[in-house]
Amino acid sequence: MKIVDSFQHEEVVGFKFGYVPFGKPKMFAHLYFIDGLLIDAGQSRMKDSVLSELKDYQIDKIFLSHHHEDHTGNVESIRSMANCKVYGSKLCSDMMKDPPGISPAQKMVWGDRDSVDYIEPVADYIDTPNYRFELIPIPGHAPDMVALYERSKRWLFSSDLYVSSYIGYMLPDENLMEQIESIDRV
Repeated sequence: MKIVDSFQHEEVVGFKFGYVPFGKPKMFAHLYFIDGLLIDAGQSRMKDSVLSELKDYQIDKIFLSHHHEDHTGNVESIRSMANCKVYGSKLCSDMMKDPPGISPAQKMVWGDRDSVDYIEPVADYIDTPNYRFELIPIPGHAPDMVALYERSKRWLFSSDLYVSSYIGYMLPDENLMEQIESIDRV
């Protein structure tokens, strides 16, 4: 089953994509579009839906919050459709040149992603015509994960920095203490 939804908050358009081969999705990938900037590229299992939802937006640049397949699975397709550049942290750029393997369950739900060598590293901030997004390192869920913070609007795009009453499971490269420190930092 597939779930596609969109929503708007001020100048931010959000997209929600979920897929499971049976039943109803319980986990989703979210993409955000603001002022020409697309934050993340979604999971490849939802490629047709992602491209359909984004086709009418003028995407000038893509920023990848981290290397996981539900955030990078469609980066090449969107980049080709929009004819734009792709940015990420230095570590994300390096990791995407040869992404780590994923489990069969991750492939089934999210799909995989290809290696890419064109992600331009960004250290401190990424600008759009009207906004400046500061990069805040928030490792724990992934070593390369960063949040984007637009100070004047007080928008925080925190990727997969979850705040929950319990953790159902952890991926092999997750670090609980780093997640706690990242939550404190934010």
